[in-house]
Amino acid sequence: MPSDEELELYYRERYSDDHDQSATQRGVVDYYRGHVAEIPGRTEVPASDCTLVDFGCSIPYLLLEAKAAGYKGFIGVDFDSKARDFGEKHGITVMTPSEFLRTVPDGSVDVVRFSHALEHLIRPRETLAEMAVKIRVGGWVYVTQPNVPVFKAEPHDVDVQDPLYPEHLHFFSAISLCRLVRDARLSVRVFFTHQNADDVWRKCHMWLDTAHTARALADAASIGAPKSFGPACNYPLYLGENSVLWAVKNR
Repeated sequence: MPSDEELELYYRERYSDDHDQSATQRGVVDYYRGHVAEIPGRTEVPASDCTLVDFGCSIPYLLLEAKAAGYKGFIGVDFDSKARDFGEKHGITVMTPSEFLRTVPDGSVDVVRFSHALEHLIRPRETLAEMAVKIRVGGWVYVTQPNVPVFKAEPHDVDVQDPLYPEHLHFFSAISLCRLVRDARLSVRVFFTHQNADDVWRKCHMWLDTAHTARALADAASIGAPKSFGPACNYPLYLGENSVLWAVKNR
């Protein structure tokens, strides 16, 4: 693992340029606009009453769309100095994780978004639990990130997708992601995977431990995607290359 200081320096000074985040984030504005429109319907919190936090926001074009859509509040959490500069120019607050935890009142946030963020953290369990404290009862967490199938506990010859140091430090299966979220005292309401599930099946079906997944996530059997995604994306296979999860804070 990198140290906290090494990781902060990397994301503050290098990540944005290494991945051309200004162009990347600007290029998905249409998706962000649709996602910002989706959140009130999913959470039953009108935009005018919703404070949205985007953890790992990078250049905060998504929050710019939230501002345009009339959200009550919009906060970005990121180390990136370019993200902070962009936010200052557009009236969007961007904080480091420590600034956010220190200054934002507990129970004051309606939705926290982790889009391809948890796998970048040194301590994702602790970070998710700390962020959950900031969410009000009845508030929501949204997670999307790479998904790794549940393999049998034996040697196998399958490449794990997206190994990239120092960026992707953890890999999550359906079981470990749901467990992580529940450990933060959040209740999973929607969970599914998507993208290239049939290709994943052809590549590694002989090493899957579907029976273990079925037992571990038996209570999630009815939580899934629209049928158009197909059975390989849902319980108990979860073979899509990316996962989507919505969870609510009940207490």
